[in-house]
Amino acid sequence: MASSLKPGSLHWGSSSSARGLSLAGLVLFALYGSIVVGSLFPIQLLASAWQLKLGSALINAAPFPLIGLGLLHLASWRDSYRDVHETGATPMKRLWLFKLF
Repeated sequence: MASSLKPGSLHWGSSSSARGLSLAGLVLFALYGSIVVGSLFPIQLLASAWQLKLGSALINAAPFPLIGLGLLHLASWRDSYRDVHETGATPMKRLWLFKLF
């Protein structure tokens, strides 16, 4: 099987790696949402124990959306890297939508 990879090139495969990274990022966001929603019930806005439980859930689960945001950013970078280096699209060519306005 012939490969079109150059030695030392940064190539993770096709855009499936970007899709996988973005899916993992979205799963982490959904996990964070489920943790926060799970800590909301039963709602007792005036109870200090409930407020502490909600605050600690928000703080303890904070790494999930941060890592998810990093994965989404990495997926976006990976997809733009593929566009520029494999298809020859320049950043200005990708901004064709803004030419309509």
